[in-house]
Amino acid sequence: MTAYKFRPSENMRFIFDILINNRLFCSDWSKANDPLEGGFLVEPNDKKDEIYKALSKYRVCCLSEFCSNHLMWAHYANEFRGVTIEVNLPDDHPDIRLVSRRHEFLTREILGKDFEPDEFARKILFSKYKDWMYENEIRILTTSEYFYDFTINRVITGQRIDKIDFEVLKIICNERKITLDKQLILDDRLTTQSEFEEEMEYTEIIEASENYNWKDWEK
Repeated sequence: MTAYKFRPSENMRFIFDILINNRLFCSDWSKANDPLEGGFLVEPNDKKDEIYKALSKYRVCCLSEFCSNHLMWAHYANEFRGVTIEVNLPDDHPDIRLVSRRHEFLTREILGKDFEPDEFARKILFSKYKDWMYENEIRILTTSEYFYDFTINRVITGQRIDKIDFEVLKIICNERKITLDKQLILDDRLTTQSEFEEEMEYTEIIEASENYNWKDWEK
């Protein structure tokens, strides 16, 4: 599974930590920017304390399914000055899921009468209020501070990245044999320099093919 970790350039050491130590930091979900994170509704006698206890043991790492969303670059890569790191995550991992949409709060009715608090806690943390769906979030849910089971494909720098930050990233990526790519903002979409060059090369091949006199070749 391919996923993207957006990081601002304000704290480059967090970016370096991912690249050098090959680990993803998993944060306390209660400190997320969504005030409804972890919210749920149950009856007072409905295992409420057990649910809170189950929730409290988990940490999350938030990634995105795509790297071409303007809002993600603006909100999570300090207005196109940061980076997104393309990683490969294990397929069918029980602790990695695409976040689902919900209304304000999750209720226990979705699990039935005899639900398990831990199962309910995981459903809560693998869902978000519908207004956040633009993030196309892939979430890692774990009890550990760091997640290590992944590989890094490439680093994509934002359009406004500082020149010094870019040069430092180039050195680290060269040493770690990680592809360093640049984001491009086109009239109709966001793409990367490597993808744009591939498109142009393909276009040139098609144009050359269309202009070639195949009858001369047949002779």
